[in-house]
Amino acid sequence: MVTERGVTDNHSPVIGSVVSSTPKPQPQGYDDKGIDDTDIFRRKVHKRRVKFLNSHTVHHTFCADEYDRSKPPQREEDIEPIMTVYRELMKYKITEMVVHQDALQYTNHHLSRRDEAAHNIMMGTIRAIISEFTE
Repeated sequence: MVTERGVTDNHSPVIGSVVSSTPKPQPQGYDDKGIDDTDIFRRKVHKRRVKFLNSHTVHHTFCADEYDRSKPPQREEDIEPIMTVYRELMKYKITEMVVHQDALQYTNHHLSRRDEAAHNIMMGTIRAIISEFTE
């Protein structure tokens, strides 16, 4: 279970959550050792094991002459729904998503892979969201 502060029951940060260096208070029901005494018997320990097989499986696929894997051209009518989803995602990332302070630099890494026009449109969207919540 994830709490409001982005911390799981075992006190490890959730991926994408901001976690400060200050210690977190322990929830009620934990003893001095940090073990939940009310839930200890219900919890199962699953051991994950990785095994490598000696046999190989080869799946055949179409060659480039038979199957075009290129990105389809983007139509004008496709841009509006894409930007609507992008705006919702960025609004969530900026206003609600908790991010670990060491990972902040990676939250908008997608902007570096865009051409200048797309980058400017996306940055305009981000600036609009920020100004909406800072006024």
